[in-house]
Amino acid sequence: MTTLPLKILLQDFIEQHGENSEERLRFTVFLLNFIISFIVLSTNLISILGHAPTTYIIITIGLLLVNISSIALFLTHKMSLVGAFAYYGIGSQLFESMRIIFLTVLPPENVDVLIVVNQIASYSILLYLVMGFVPRAPFIVAAMSIVTILFAGFYHGGVISMAITTLFVILMAITCFLASICHSTIHTIQQENIKFRSQQEGLLRSFQMTEEEFVVFVQLSRNNRNDRKSISRLFRKLGEQSEHNIIEAVKIRMAEKEAEKDGLSKVFPTFTPVELEVCKYVIAGHTLKEVARILNKSEKNVSAVRGRIRKKLGLVPEEDLRENLVMIAHKKK
Repeated sequence: MTTLPLKILLQDFIEQHGENSEERLRFTVFLLNFIISFIVLSTNLISILGHAPTTYIIITIGLLLVNISSIALFLTHKMSLVGAFAYYGIGSQLFESMRIIFLTVLPPENVDVLIVVNQIASYSILLYLVMGFVPRAPFIVAAMSIVTILFAGFYHGGVISMAITTLFVILMAITCFLASICHSTIHTIQQENIKFRSQQEGLLRSFQMTEEEFVVFVQLSRNNRNDRKSISRLFRKLGEQSEHNIIEAVKIRMAEKEAEKDGLSKVFPTFTPVELEVCKYVIAGHTLKEVARILNKSEKNVSAVRGRIRKKLGLVPEEDLRENLVMIAHKKK
């Protein structure tokens, strides 16, 4: 029962600190990183108190303070989310490098294990920065980490094996390469979204409609159901001004169509209104399938109308209907 309100509160908290989907994703990663890092570092600090050298403890406290201050700076609006994330990444890597250098210069018994653990922590910092789409900071963190692991691998013959050193260097380099690709892709998507939004706003301005009204307008245009209920339902979603504009436009267009039909009726006085309608689209070059779709009739129905037109014109099967209609219309005009 308590998990649902907690989930809603967390979602609202993330929504409040993210203007768009990218910012919300970045803040989610940032928040998750803070929680995990705080728990791990606090546990680590408690476990080494009274056992580890004072310098190492101070460095660990510094690492914990960077973690806490990064989210505090963002929540108090002293830094942007990207800035706070970058501050966390570079600051944390600086203290991680200090821990590895300290272990390398004053190596305890299990120095190789401790350095690998700290290097994994360094790599997790890089991963969080990549997952949060933070620009430039991943490359700085990777460079700091590579220099540190190379120092550990070569200082006094190396306190860790060359294989481990090489593995971490390659891992960091590959991650940075993937980060650059991700950042480039995200930038491209952002530009496309901005362009799309600009085009959408321009389209809405030209139609003088809201986004919801424009969707309804498209639904009306593409709707295959001409029953009164579905049309009324769609029109109810429109604002009064938009509804008025559409009705006026339809009146004008209907008058134009009637004028076209009157012109054809003079050329083909024996044709019914339906035959004149089909005639108009055949002359315009529409196929049987297209005419059926435009008139919202079956192809069989339109084919039957075409058959009646051919019969009235006295055409044999080999003669082209459109060519004859065009020719007769041109002669009588």
